[in-house]
Amino acid sequence: MRATRYRGGSLVAIPLAVLLIFSAKTAWAQYRNNVFIESECPNTFTGAYGTRLTSTASFSGTGYIKSQGNTTASTFNNTSADHAVYNFNANLGGFWKVYFRVNTNGNAANDSLFYRVNGSDWETVNGLSSLGTGWHWAAGASIFAVSGSSNTIEIANRETGLEIDKIALVGSADPAPTGTGGPGYNCPVPMYFEAECSTTAFGAYPFKQFIAKSGFSGAGYILSKGNNTGSATSSTDIAIYPFDSAASTYSFYFRVDTNNSANDDSWFYRIDSGGWTTMNSLTSASGWRWVQGTGTAALGIGHHTLEVRNREDGLNIDKIAFIPSGGAAPSGSGGTSVNCDPAATMSNWAFFEQTDYAMTHQRYFEDRGAMIIDMHVDWHFTNDSGGTAGPGSGIAFLGMHRAMVNDFRTFAFANGMRSWIPIDLSSPLPFAVTDASSPLQAAGQAYFDNWYQPRVGSDLTGVRIAPYLTASGGPAVGMWSSTFQLDGQGPIYSKLGDIPNLDTLGRVIGMSGFHGSVHNVISGTMGGFGSPSDPFFYGWHGLIDSIVDSWMKTTAGRAWISANPNHPFLQIGFTTMDGWDDADWAP
Repeated sequence: MRATRYRGGSLVAIPLAVLLIFSAKTAWAQYRNNVFIESECPNTFTGAYGTRLTSTASFSGTGYIKSQGNTTASTFNNTSADHAVYNFNANLGGFWKVYFRVNTNGNAANDSLFYRVNGSDWETVNGLSSLGTGWHWAAGASIFAVSGSSNTIEIANRETGLEIDKIALVGSADPAPTGTGGPGYNCPVPMYFEAECSTTAFGAYPFKQFIAKSGFSGAGYILSKGNNTGSATSSTDIAIYPFDSAASTYSFYFRVDTNNSANDDSWFYRIDSGGWTTMNSLTSASGWRWVQGTGTAALGIGHHTLEVRNREDGLNIDKIAFIPSGGAAPSGSGGTSVNCDPAATMSNWAFFEQTDYAMTHQRYFEDRGAMIIDMHVDWHFTNDSGGTAGPGSGIAFLGMHRAMVNDFRTFAFANGMRSWIPIDLSSPLPFAVTDASSPLQAAGQAYFDNWYQPRVGSDLTGVRIAPYLTASGGPAVGMWSSTFQLDGQGPIYSKLGDIPNLDTLGRVIGMSGFHGSVHNVISGTMGGFGSPSDPFFYGWHGLIDSIVDSWMKTTAGRAWISANPNHPFLQIGFTTMDGWDDADWAP
């Protein structure tokens, strides 16, 4: 695409449909809204920009480049001898600004260059000697509309002597980079991926595990549930990890736990749709360990994919390492992973991430919205508000709604789209997530007519998480007291670990009013049984699910899991919404 530029940081109003086009992502690789590029590793070059230098200290990566040509025309006139092109992938589009980490040695004769993004008009950056000596970040003049996929930036010499260490493409509203900036992946570097943070996945692999094993890296690990000792094409558990790399020969390592069993020690993997490598017959061992893949891959600079598929059920995969030629094998829990969404709640998402999620929800309702609303309405007509009908209703409430959030997650991962993450109960709602209007229309006009009402509230700062639903408890906060007692009698619960079983947890969430709180504050469609058509429904029930997961880590939660190992609620990624009525679980 030809980049659009906006000078002086002034942007015109843009229709939501256009914003959704910008934010639509292909599968992202290393999770980065801001891209950093090492100057010494261009995709293509002419002149001095193909020479890596190291004499000026404190550079990033393996070196820097230096302009040797001199072309002092005020605008680019195609006479620059030094020219470099860098391809990069963004995990989502948006409006970005360009920064260069440069050293002019304080000399006004060495302080300018030309650049352009995605074939736009060439820009001139000049006067950089005012930054002083040493490495400094200098901003380009324009803001560019960057697509959520493949892009290019080009640089060309203007004055001789300018040293260029690194290039950054940063969201237009984000602060300028500091220090050496973030990691660049266009030069060979070791990379670590958390297995639970794939971008496209099927079967059991969209769902992280964290209960059965300890000592894992990150938030969890993935577990093979399918058993397929034939070819990889028959696998049901699939995880795909896109990544950007430099040109090198890479070895691949997997941090696995095979349960000390020869029946749990195999899987398939491949690079870039190539031939499948079978991993099998590992030496028996207990606990997490690194295992090197039997194949290597000579990769060019740019975008690639690693695909992992199940062979035997029971295999646990925690982490994956991509090690370029000459790099050391991983040990312990490996290096810092680069592929997981750093956002903890929707409020941490930038504008285009919010619209990206809204688009996933819209596509989900185009695909199955009518069914989801009907099943949710029928469930509540049968079971009232949820968790409020005595023993058994807590499990029924948690099971039905976990099936719903799992179904959404399954859809999102199967299509390489952005799934839900929890909402934040201490801040206003993210403003770029659209309400229920379009999803309801996608489900059918009758659903819109029956259920649509605009949102009423957008500020959740008065809600907070009830202290008795946290690991440590605490004083009264927001609208919640410090403790809760079911039906005004029996035990008093002051923290998650006090709650003895899953059913009681669901009843506490329902009867205390915690479940209804966000529905009521947002109100509109979110306040009725058509609430799944509001995208915040999944962020809210995702937060409730995270509270359930926190309870499972307590002593009481682990005891319940140990006593109920085959409980339907403990099935990985279950999406069946039948069988979760109050009557199904009543004593």
